[in-house]
Amino acid sequence: MPKIIVEIFEYIVVGISIASILILLRGLLVAGIEYFKAEIKSKQTKLQRVSHVRSTLGIYVLLSLEVVIAADIIESIIHPTLNDIFKLGLLVIIRTVISVFLKKEISE
Repeated sequence: MPKIIVEIFEYIVVGISIASILILLRGLLVAGIEYFKAEIKSKQTKLQRVSHVRSTLGIYVLLSLEVVIAADIIESIIHPTLNDIFKLGLLVIIRTVISVFLKKEISE
């Protein structure tokens, strides 16, 4: 692959990684605001309030992981090292486990 194309994709990977961090930070902010609003106004039990906030944060964490996986896929294509492939596989496993438990928690 030509060097200029590799460099362009490296910048794209950095941009995608930054987007993932911003998504995660937004999720923390949204979940934090929901937590404080629920503490002040809600008539729900403490467990119900915390479960709702955890679900909200979990959704953002999943989205952030999806974006990181996209960046890692691109990185694995432009720099196909065994380490990158293992890292990508580990992220997919982590995302799948979190998704299963989050879906279970939301359905309860």
